[in-house]
Amino acid sequence: MRWQPFGPYRIGVFRVFTRQLVLVSQALMVFFALFVCIIIGNWLLKIVKLLNSNSDVSYDTIIKPSPEYLALDEKLLSYGVFVDCGSSGSRVFVYCWPPHTGQPKQLLNIQLLHDSNGHPVVMKIEPGLSSYVDNPSDASEHVVKLLQYAAVHVPKERHKETPVYIMATAGLRLLDTRDQEAILNDLRVDLALQFNFLFSPTHVEVISGKQEGIYSWIAINHALGKFGHTLNPDDRLTSVVIPGGAKHVRKRTVGILDLGGASLQIVYEIPELHAMNDTDKNLLVDFNLGCSSSDIDHHYRLYVNTYLGIGSNEARLRYETQLLTNYVLLSNQNSSSTGKPADDGLVSVPDACLPVGRSEHIVRGNITAVFYGTGDFSECSRSLVTVLQQTTTCENMTACSTHSDKQRPIINFYDSEFYGFSEFFYTMEDILKIGGKYNMIKFQHAAQNYCSTNWTQIEKWRSSTIFPRADNNRYRLQCFKSAWLMTILHIHLGFPPRYRRLTSTQYISNEEVHWTLGALLYKTKYFPLRDIEKHQQLSQAQSHVHVSPPWTSRTEPFYYVIVFCLVILGIVVLLYIRRLRRAAFPLRRVPTMSYYMLDTDETSQSVRVDRSQSYSHLPSMSPPLS
Repeated sequence: MRWQPFGPYRIGVFRVFTRQLVLVSQALMVFFALFVCIIIGNWLLKIVKLLNSNSDVSYDTIIKPSPEYLALDEKLLSYGVFVDCGSSGSRVFVYCWPPHTGQPKQLLNIQLLHDSNGHPVVMKIEPGLSSYVDNPSDASEHVVKLLQYAAVHVPKERHKETPVYIMATAGLRLLDTRDQEAILNDLRVDLALQFNFLFSPTHVEVISGKQEGIYSWIAINHALGKFGHTLNPDDRLTSVVIPGGAKHVRKRTVGILDLGGASLQIVYEIPELHAMNDTDKNLLVDFNLGCSSSDIDHHYRLYVNTYLGIGSNEARLRYETQLLTNYVLLSNQNSSSTGKPADDGLVSVPDACLPVGRSEHIVRGNITAVFYGTGDFSECSRSLVTVLQQTTTCENMTACSTHSDKQRPIINFYDSEFYGFSEFFYTMEDILKIGGKYNMIKFQHAAQNYCSTNWTQIEKWRSSTIFPRADNNRYRLQCFKSAWLMTILHIHLGFPPRYRRLTSTQYISNEEVHWTLGALLYKTKYFPLRDIEKHQQLSQAQSHVHVSPPWTSRTEPFYYVIVFCLVILGIVVLLYIRRLRRAAFPLRRVPTMSYYMLDTDETSQSVRVDRSQSYSHLPSMSPPLS
């Protein structure tokens, strides 16, 4: 009989162990299969995104980006320098922008550069460039100081690629063409020799008020994100008619109102052409901010109008002249003056637009009068309507009646939004403290309260600097400017009394937005062409790009999960094989008595075993003879 290694007991234990091992292995396999499904699903999702790559999603989420897109450090930033030569002084602005995304619909993301302390890189010097009219050869020294400041903040290795633009505004506009060219030519010659910037003679020019308004409109809408294509829940859309008659839906832009001391400017987009007279059509401007003429996403049609002589300071002069004229006419008609004589014999004229108790001496020609304030806001507003009806001069030097309905711009007040700057913000915020969203009733109530305040109390406010933004002229003319703002807004421009989408502001995202930002964005609109060409090359090679599964990339988190699962599975398999070897080759056991007993099979076959052979080596145990 041979020894049997697998007895009934051993087979039972082995079967129990095998069942447990199978259950554990099945659980691990389910766990592993679940992770494999997640990985494959993630891989397929990326492939779908790659196939639908005509959206704004960049390719660098799937394909390895080119080196210039890997980080946004100083070596990858581009720079631009802009000099604004105004009437009272010149300012230099240094801008920067990251590499273009390569998407044809995207514009350059130009931002104002900040130094290490977080301050904007802006510098101003005085006087204005127009002061060099008698010595044009010294004009370049005026601008050199500004460019030296800019050169310090732009990396030296980027100077050759950094464009410089110099644009003059109101100051040089007043000079004749010969004087303008003498100053500008000095800048074109000398600056190109002293600096290594990207500079061209065409980068120096005098711009009109219309151009300045367009650049301001571009800057404001760029700062507000109106040129982007990522929609937010609060974004309003509008349908515009592009050249050719087709309609295109995009973000609604905002219009701007800029009220200065001498003029009022309004710029807003006209989505569709309305019935306009020839004068209004001359005020329309079509331009494209995209880098190709076929870019319909950035084609804009603007209404741009500048009203000269309608600024707050000019309006105050006309108002004073009107009061004196009316007094003279009344004096000639009546035998006695309607004015109240002052103690010094001067004629006193009531002024509803001055605070109560405030008096001023006014001289016009041979007439001297004392204006004393009555603080009547309602009467002041009625008087200013007459001032508005006087004929003024528009920017094109043609007479235009500012109150005429024919000159009133066509605005869709139910689908529009405006931002007010300069006097719109100063008049609402400096003293009244209600800057921001315009509310006519709230503004009118605050203006009435100020006008009716006695000048003695106002002087106490001024002494205590309770309104730190206000100067002496602001205290003196706050009542007049408040009434003038409402007259312009609701009578001249025709804004409804309940209009709620006008915001007066000076800053956007806590930064002053200057028209130079819009000018730089327009001047550099062709710069993205190189990046767009690279992007198109990647798009054409899309079908030849091998998208590796995520588990082949060590940058994927699934890579480490898979390695961990494979290690666990390997350990389980090794333990399983070791168990099998122990079961197949157990330790040899000592035979028991069952070894010497007949097996059942032997008995059934009547096999006889000779036991004597087993005991032949033992001594005889027979009993002794008797």
